[in-house]
Amino acid sequence: MTTGVAFFKWTDEGRHSYRETVDRLGANVKLAEKFGVEIKDVFWTPGGPYDLVGVAVGPDAKTLTAFCLAMQSAGYLRAEWAEAYRPEEMLEVIAVG
Repeated sequence: MTTGVAFFKWTDEGRHSYRETVDRLGANVKLAEKFGVEIKDVFWTPGGPYDLVGVAVGPDAKTLTAFCLAMQSAGYLRAEWAEAYRPEEMLEVIAVG
Protein backbone atom coordinates (compact mmCIF):
# COMPACT_ATOMS: atom_id res chain seq x y z
CA MET A 1 0.00 0.00 0.00
CA THR A 2 1.10 3.55 -0.74
CA THR A 3 0.29 6.58 1.40
CA GLY A 4 -0.07 9.95 -0.26
CA VAL A 5 -0.33 13.40 1.26
CA ALA A 6 -2.12 15.90 -0.96
CA PHE A 7 -2.01 19.67 -0.71
CA PHE A 8 -5.03 21.34 -2.30
CA LYS A 9 -5.82 24.84 -3.46
CA TRP A 10 -9.30 25.80 -4.49
CA THR A 11 -9.83 26.84 -8.08
CA ASP A 12 -11.89 29.99 -8.66
CA GLU A 13 -14.97 27.77 -8.88
CA GLY A 14 -14.07 26.00 -5.64
CA ARG A 15 -13.49 29.30 -3.87
CA HIS A 16 -16.84 30.68 -5.01
CA SER A 17 -18.67 27.57 -3.78
CA TYR A 18 -16.70 27.02 -0.56
CA ARG A 19 -19.93 26.50 1.41
CA GLU A 20 -20.34 23.10 -0.30
CA THR A 21 -16.77 21.95 0.36
CA VAL A 22 -17.72 19.49 3.12
CA ASP A 23 -20.48 18.02 0.93
CA ARG A 24 -17.98 17.55 -1.90
CA LEU A 25 -15.82 15.44 0.42
CA GLY A 26 -18.57 12.79 0.42
CA ALA A 27 -18.49 12.62 -3.37
CA ASN A 28 -14.69 12.30 -3.30
CA VAL A 29 -14.86 9.46 -0.75
CA LYS A 30 -17.15 7.57 -3.17
CA LEU A 31 -14.80 8.35 -6.06
CA ALA A 32 -11.85 7.08 -4.02
CA GLU A 33 -13.61 3.77 -3.39
CA LYS A 34 -13.93 3.23 -7.15
CA PHE A 35 -10.12 3.43 -7.37
CA GLY A 36 -9.52 1.23 -4.33
CA VAL A 37 -8.25 4.27 -2.42
CA GLU A 38 -9.14 5.13 1.16
CA ILE A 39 -9.20 8.76 2.27
CA LYS A 40 -7.74 8.61 5.77
CA ASP A 41 -7.95 12.26 6.79
CA VAL A 42 -8.82 15.69 5.45
CA PHE A 43 -8.02 19.01 7.09
CA TRP A 44 -9.27 22.40 5.95
CA THR A 45 -6.44 24.89 6.30
CA PRO A 46 -7.85 28.29 5.33
CA GLY A 47 -5.34 31.07 5.74
CA GLY A 48 -2.41 28.77 5.10
CA PRO A 49 -0.53 28.15 1.89
CA TYR A 50 -3.12 25.47 0.99
CA ASP A 51 -6.88 25.35 1.43
CA LEU A 52 -7.01 21.66 2.32
CA VAL A 53 -4.59 18.87 3.16
CA GLY A 54 -5.54 15.22 2.75
CA VAL A 55 -4.07 11.82 3.46
CA ALA A 56 -5.04 8.81 1.35
CA VAL A 57 -3.91 5.22 1.01
CA GLY A 58 -4.02 3.25 -2.23
CA PRO A 59 -2.56 0.12 -3.75
CA ASP A 60 0.28 2.02 -5.49
CA ALA A 61 1.44 5.48 -6.61
CA LYS A 62 -0.12 5.18 -10.07
CA THR A 63 -3.54 4.48 -8.59
CA LEU A 64 -3.24 7.44 -6.21
CA THR A 65 -2.23 9.63 -9.14
CA ALA A 66 -5.20 8.46 -11.21
CA PHE A 67 -7.56 9.16 -8.32
CA CYS A 68 -6.06 12.61 -7.77
CA LEU A 69 -6.47 13.46 -11.46
CA ALA A 70 -10.09 12.27 -11.46
CA MET A 71 -10.82 14.30 -8.33
CA GLN A 72 -9.35 17.44 -9.89
CA SER A 73 -11.43 16.97 -13.04
CA ALA A 74 -14.51 18.15 -11.11
CA GLY A 75 -12.95 21.62 -11.28
CA TYR A 76 -12.97 22.65 -7.61
CA LEU A 77 -9.41 21.80 -6.60
CA ARG A 78 -5.82 21.83 -7.81
CA ALA A 79 -3.51 19.37 -6.09
CA GLU A 80 0.11 18.68 -5.39
CA TRP A 81 0.90 15.40 -3.72
CA ALA A 82 3.76 13.29 -2.48
CA GLU A 83 4.25 9.76 -1.26
CA ALA A 84 4.57 9.58 2.51
CA TYR A 85 6.51 7.07 4.60
CA ARG A 86 6.13 5.89 8.18
CA PRO A 87 9.39 5.41 10.14
CA GLU A 88 9.69 1.71 9.31
CA GLU A 89 9.02 2.42 5.62
CA MET A 90 11.63 5.18 5.58
CA LEU A 91 14.17 2.72 6.99
CA GLU A 92 13.42 0.48 3.99
CA VAL A 93 13.95 3.43 1.63
CA ILE A 94 17.26 4.27 3.31
CA ALA A 95 18.35 0.63 3.07
CA VAL A 96 17.96 0.71 -0.73
CA GLY A 97 20.61 3.41 -1.07
